Order: sequence, then structure tokens, then C-alpha cells
Amino acid sequence: MLFGMNPTTLNGPQKKSLPHRTGLISWWPVMAGVVVTYLALNLLNTLALTGHSEWFLRILFPYALLLRQPELGLSEELGNSLSQLMMYAQFPMEGLLMKLTMRKAPVFKSLMQVASIHVIVLTIVVILIEFVSRVRLVG
Repeated sequence: MLFGMNPTTLNGPQKKSLPHRTGLISWWPVMAGVVVTYLALNLLNTLALTGHSEWFLRILFPYALLLRQPELGLSEELGNSLSQLMMYAQFPMEGLLMKLTMRKAPVFKSLMQVASIHVIVLTIVVILIEFVSRVRLVG
């Protein structure tokens, strides 16, 4: 004790910790990711029949498209294989990230963090596809 003071008064009020769920219920973001993957792939297959799937593919699966970019230095075969794998793993991985961030943050904040990362990767993919490919054609 410093001069008879309680150490908790020196640090200010303590933050309340979020309730920590255990068991199967704590894995709901990952399970939601599996369901979203199923729905997104079905939506993409439906849109492929109409010919409007290019932008939806970019929006829904930017990680898969990122792995196919030649700037990463992967062979075409490896890039295609990893891209196919990532189409199934992306949303469960985002759910896992959300589960981990929910330990310290509320659900909405965790969701916004995951969505921000998704938008950043989407932006990188659009830049690589739209601008870098045009520079390659000109140069």
C-alpha cells in the first residue's frame, strides 16, 4: 500500500469483464460462419447462371480472390487450390476471429472488427484486379 491508499483507487474504476460463455454456445460465431458459407456459395451459384456473379464473388469472397493474384508469387495451380479451399474456410475463420475478439469486446464491436478486415481485403483485391492488371496490360 502506498501511504495507506488502496491500490484499486490509484488505477481508477475497474472495467467489468464481459460474461465468458463456455461450451458449445460460445462457438456460435463459427457455426454461423458455416451457415453463411453454405448460403453464400448457393447465392453465388445462382448468380453465375444469370451472369452477374463477378462483383458478388469479389464482395463475398475477397480472400479467395486474393490468393489467385499473381502478385503473391504462387503458382497458378497452387493459387487456384488455395482459393477453392478459402471459399469454404473464409466465413468460419471470420467466425473464429469474432469468437476470439468477443472475449474482450461486445458482439457488435467484434462484428465491426471482422467486417473492417473483410472490407480492407476487398479493397486490396479490387486494387489488384482493376488497377494493377491495367498497368500490366499497358506496360
